[in-house]
Amino acid sequence: MMIEGQCPFCEWTAKQQTGKQDEALITSYLAKALMDHLRRKHARHDEARIDNLAFSTILSQRTQMGMIEFSFNDEMSQWDLDKAREIHRMLGEAIEAAVSDTLIYQFFVEKIGFESEKAAAVLMDFRELRQGSKDLVRPS
Repeated sequence: MMIEGQCPFCEWTAKQQTGKQDEALITSYLAKALMDHLRRKHARHDEARIDNLAFSTILSQRTQMGMIEFSFNDEMSQWDLDKAREIHRMLGEAIEAAVSDTLIYQFFVEKIGFESEKAAAVLMDFRELRQGSKDLVRPS
């Protein structure tokens, strides 16, 4: 089985062949590598950087079907409707998970009295229960 991590903003890719027994471990390593790449290559490093994000619709000349055109800074991508719906779903799920993370963290700090570091560690355990991994989950 081949597991792959791809950057949504550039051509960066990491692949690893693995057996079923090591799938979770390899997925975790690739997720960490992707997050490291995103932080180093695409994260805001100073206030001068401007993140221009835009969506528009186009009609594909090849398929005569509507598509979504996505641009981020100087990069552009075009998605068919199925891909756009998948990204929409993933973004919605990530937003809800972030809200949940905030509530869980605040609960442990404000109501239980945990120090910040302990609350963050407990949050990681909740995240693992919610999504099956403490790291990025990206279905294939």
